[in-house]
Amino acid sequence: MKISIITVCFNAKDTIEQTFISLTNQTYKNIEHIVIDGVSTDGTLDVINKYTASITHFVSEPDTGIYNAMNKGLKYATGDIVYFLNATDSLYDEKVFEKVVNEFEKYSDLEMIWGDIKFIEVGKEPRIYKNNCFKTKNDFLYNNPCHQAIFYKNELFKKYGNYDEDIKIFGDYDLNVRMVVTNNARCKYVPEIIASFEIGGISTSSDDKVKLLHKADRLKVFNKNFKHKFHFRADKFITKNFGTIVRVAKNNLLCKKMFDLTDRASRLIFKESLSLNIINN
Repeated sequence: MKISIITVCFNAKDTIEQTFISLTNQTYKNIEHIVIDGVSTDGTLDVINKYTASITHFVSEPDTGIYNAMNKGLKYATGDIVYFLNATDSLYDEKVFEKVVNEFEKYSDLEMIWGDIKFIEVGKEPRIYKNNCFKTKNDFLYNNPCHQAIFYKNELFKKYGNYDEDIKIFGDYDLNVRMVVTNNARCKYVPEIIASFEIGGISTSSDDKVKLLHKADRLKVFNKNFKHKFHFRADKFITKNFGTIVRVAKNNLLCKKMFDLTDRASRLIFKESLSLNIINN
């Protein structure tokens, strides 16, 4: 199996070399590396030039945003598996690709894999973010597996489309909902740390204007993918207004059984399974 790694960057001279080093250290070598640059002016191109021998496709031209750049990268991807590793990220260890390919080879119908992420934030201790909380489609109402933790079968983009460039911050969230919730992509969580992710991009910004954009983007994703489904709207309303009560109740065994019964009743009423198409072992 070949892996297509897509790296998008803009003015990232202080971080992008670590991205390249983590790739060249991988024990699994059947890869192609696609680099999409937004016309950097800070010396990023000088760093990239040091690694031209390991780059399969390189583009440096203006773009309209990160998802526009990622979509450009997808045009060049010829691998069986697609992975996005951007210029502030690095693979956790040298066997990440080897472990992931073993999982894809073990299950012929597997279409997506996600694992865990190491969060790095200046002035704070690194922490591990586990993506093992996705059990049903409803879980995608409030959360999303971290983008740097996901590997996609290339055929998914051909079947269900690329990133929606009208969604400026949470295009990866929209993509995952479209694949996993709407189209039931066959997926699997693996308890492995995939990458180190440096907090500080627009998706983690605390700026008030960016927060408003966050809210607008999330609403776009909800309206596009969930709004027409009554059970998603009901779940969102209950969690928004009675979230603390729900979280406490779900920790009680009896209440948990009641929630499970309600979930099963919802599936019967709406004639749709809320379970993810997931491999659990």
